[in-house]
Amino acid sequence: FNFLFSAQASENFEDWLSSYKKIALNKGISYAKGEYIARMDSDDISFPERLSKQLKYLKQNDLQVCGSSIEMFSSTSGTVTYPIAKEDTNFAMLFMSPLAHPTAFGLSSVFKKYGYRDVAAEDYDLWKRISIDCLNIGNIPEILLRYRVHPGQASEDKRDIIKSTTSII
Repeated sequence: FNFLFSAQASENFEDWLSSYKKIALNKGISYAKGEYIARMDSDDISFPERLSKQLKYLKQNDLQVCGSSIEMFSSTSGTVTYPIAKEDTNFAMLFMSPLAHPTAFGLSSVFKKYGYRDVAAEDYDLWKRISIDCLNIGNIPEILLRYRVHPGQASEDKRDIIKSTTSII
């Protein structure tokens, strides 16, 4: 497996690091030699069985990319679930990002073909382009990652961008 980590940015450097993060993700993807790529952020916690469960689920459900539910911790707590079936994932994309980005696991060839573009909500943009090409995205119906929530998080700022983008689709 190739695991791609992304460091969280402080507010002072967030704009600069946002572009750098996309460049770094694409560079990491280009260096990956394995058949699969797993994504997570450096301040999140993956469950030990995450990769084996996602690999099994990906193969059993003919998916190219899969995510999982998340458990939030730190300044906010709770559980976030995502659509499971590929059809539900495609429908959900009209309203939200259908995968928790740090839980993304999929075929290396898919990540290499589509890559991250220098746009806001780069994960949503990636899932959208993959789905438009009729590739299968889904979520394993389990919590496999603890997601750290902190004030000023970039994902909070991107909700409006996703909402405006969905009106274009």
